[in-house]
Amino acid sequence: MTEPAASGSSSTVPLRRLRIERLDPKVVEILRRTSPQERWEMAFRAHEQARSMLACHFRELHPAWDDDQINAAVAQRLLRG
Repeated sequence: MTEPAASGSSSTVPLRRLRIERLDPKVVEILRRTSPQERWEMAFRAHEQARSMLACHFRELHPAWDDDQINAAVAQRLLRG
């Protein structure tokens, strides 16, 4: 199955296969005991960690890029995979 490419292009790109992983029951229990605020903070920290790791990755691959280029690459990777 395919979906149209972005920007009005007539080419198509394959759809990604949906993969759902089951959480360990112990993790589920821990998450149920946390408050919504704590879960929000955990998600925020995970997002910030992902941004930081991606920025390091892009800086290593492209040492000549400035911060704006690194941030744009990070944003694109997070938004589009």
